[in-house]
Amino acid sequence: VSHAFHSPLMEPMLADFAEAAARCSFEAPRIPIVSTLTGALVDTGRPADAGHWVEHVRRPVRFAAALTALYGHGVRAFLEVGPDAALTALAADCVPEDVVTLAALRRDGDEERDLVTAVARLHAAGTAVDWSAFFAPHGARRTGLPTYAFQHERLWLEAGAGGGDADGLGQRATGHPLLTATTELPDSGGAVLTGRLSRASHPWLADHAVHGTVLLPGTAFVEMALKAAERTGCDTVEELTLHAPLILPEQGALAVQVAVGGERDGRRELTVWSRRADTADAPWTRNAAGVVSGAPEAAPALALTDWPPRDAEPVDLDGLYPGLARTGYGYGEVFQGLRAMWRRGEELFAEAALPESARATAAAFGVHPALLDAALHVNLLDLPGGQAVLPFAWGGVTLHTGGTDTLRLHLSPSGPDAVTLTLADATGAPVATVRSLVARPVSAEQLAGDGDDPLYRVDLVPAPVRAPATATPTQAVCGLPVTGPLGAGALATGPTEPGRAANGGPADTALDAPHHADLAALTAAGPVPGLVVLAVPPAPDDVPDLPGLVRGRVNAALDTLRAWTADERCADRRLAVLLRTGDLTHAPLHGLVRAAQAENPGRFLLIDSDGSAAAGPALAAALDSGEPEVAVRDGEIRVPRLARAKPGGPAVWDPDGTVLITGGTGGLGALMARHLVTGHGVRRLLLAGRRGPDAPG
Repeated sequence: VSHAFHSPLMEPMLADFAEAAARCSFEAPRIPIVSTLTGALVDTGRPADAGHWVEHVRRPVRFAAALTALYGHGVRAFLEVGPDAALTALAADCVPEDVVTLAALRRDGDEERDLVTAVARLHAAGTAVDWSAFFAPHGARRTGLPTYAFQHERLWLEAGAGGGDADGLGQRATGHPLLTATTELPDSGGAVLTGRLSRASHPWLADHAVHGTVLLPGTAFVEMALKAAERTGCDTVEELTLHAPLILPEQGALAVQVAVGGERDGRRELTVWSRRADTADAPWTRNAAGVVSGAPEAAPALALTDWPPRDAEPVDLDGLYPGLARTGYGYGEVFQGLRAMWRRGEELFAEAALPESARATAAAFGVHPALLDAALHVNLLDLPGGQAVLPFAWGGVTLHTGGTDTLRLHLSPSGPDAVTLTLADATGAPVATVRSLVARPVSAEQLAGDGDDPLYRVDLVPAPVRAPATATPTQAVCGLPVTGPLGAGALATGPTEPGRAANGGPADTALDAPHHADLAALTAAGPVPGLVVLAVPPAPDDVPDLPGLVRGRVNAALDTLRAWTADERCADRRLAVLLRTGDLTHAPLHGLVRAAQAENPGRFLLIDSDGSAAAGPALAAALDSGEPEVAVRDGEIRVPRLARAKPGGPAVWDPDGTVLITGGTGGLGALMARHLVTGHGVRRLLLAGRRGPDAPG
């Protein structure tokens, strides 16, 4: 905007604006109006005076509140009246999905078409339209229906018509291995191409695994985008950015859609979506988006007919794929197609070919994704730090000739982290050009989801290697306050004195640091150290009142955590709570500390120790791990991480186990019990019923 409306910067002009506005005539509104000044209905009996409009200039616009008020009064259609759709998208974000938001006009649009479309959409949304006024300039009139009753005739197609093929489903077959059918969109002139992908229907895709996860290669996204461009009269994939990996599940298939929008200035937007095909109402994932156009990239000026390239040095490829496997690339036979490579300065040349098992399908592709992926392996030889990378953004991709099973590749830098590709067939004839390709690193954690909406569990894994801290915080050890059978004993960390032994406390809290009875004693002794270890003593072997002991420890721990967060002297300090694995009295403290961590990030550390003889030396490393929660197991530091839960095997019937029958004390329960004993050899039954011991028998 030209001025900082609705801000204090408008105050110098408010007086002049009020004077000008006062010269206007104001009337009370004749229809209900919701003001964006108040976000509520305007009093229809009082006109808006000059002061109202002065406030409009100065105060914030309560746009969302106004739309919410209208929705509360039953409004379900919002029409923006103006030269462009400036607020339509914002309005759609402020109201529920059942509301229609549309604009009367759009910049650079066909004015008459836009207005008629807006009226039609309002009518379709249930808004009353004055059709007599709409058709008045055209002389239209209503026509009566025939006077005879309609003859009812069933016109439904019989089940099975079409046999499930694309034509029978109202689509057109594409003949493409990945996108098998297409549907034109009459309103926009765009199209939707669809397909189903699985390891069963496309077994060669299982040969493309990264960090143990089978995913669709980036070259397959380019192949699908090129096919979608062809079906909509375009020649070039101007840009294509990958947003989310398309991960192929071990079982089942994925439904894939490539949506191509309407043409605008010779360009069309393109989006790739996927979801589980065998799960009802599965959510769609936006995997990639880009733009296709009708302006093809020129054929490459560089000819690849002189082969091998002159003045280029051969590169030894022995051990290439075993080395890539160590980096995280699990390429199977179909993707191990790189045959030769040459280097000339910063330029790379390569030759790739499909294995015999995949050559029969090459003619159905523009460029077989496995073939193009194999040619790109030349860019993986010099990976920094051995980190896996995947194609992320493509630009200016044009297919000149398709169907080859052999590729010649020329790769040269085109910018920071970007390369240009020229592709030819075995004779040197141009196949495709790529103006820009950018790759990005990918980690196993980024690919942890398997596209299945899986179940997860928490696993304890070895802690990552951490660089030594430049400055070790001062440490001290303290125990819980003594309450009843609780007892004291533990550890805190203040200025570390080399060679000083721990002054008492459990074996797995043997830190070289001052020890204090509890937090109160620690704070009374002087400045609070940078790191304090709160060591909770183990439960005694013989406890007459175990529930009472648990309650006492939880209350004592809660008081300590509250005191820690409330004391300003501890504001920039960290409290490590040391618990013992398998101790029933410690179990509820895990949840208590995690709740404190959620409310006070960075101020608490949870340590779970097995209490073994090797735990003591590992404790110092656990305190310096940088993790919010660690576990000490046999002297090794472990940290919790989410891991995919593997599906269990089929349930095994065990007649020696105990069978629970709910409602087992009634008549049907007795019959079921007798059947299990006589027919299935069950020997242990547990009958549960609402009548308990009063049940008959």
